[in-house]
Amino acid sequence: MHATRKTRIMYKNNLSHTQLKDYLKLLTSRDLLAHNSDRYVTTDKGHRFLEAFTQLNDVLEDRARRAFVEISESYKVRAMLKTFSMPRDAREAK
Repeated sequence: MHATRKTRIMYKNNLSHTQLKDYLKLLTSRDLLAHNSDRYVTTDKGHRFLEAFTQLNDVLEDRARRAFVEISESYKVRAMLKTFSMPRDAREAK
């Protein structure tokens, strides 16, 4: 496991010092991170959480992607239908 100092975590994740302290407190209290002196390491529980989060995120992204395609297709169909329902003069003006 790779141990990391607070400063590196803060800069790599673009966090303020206050945010960093809050996140480190939360993650260590939930046993997702462990620390020895001035270094932090992801625990086994933390690695399992990351794996589960990644899998869930992949599922949600896939569903969102499909929903976006469905929505964009319905907009295309609606736009086409609007074109056909316009009076001929309005269609030709476009």
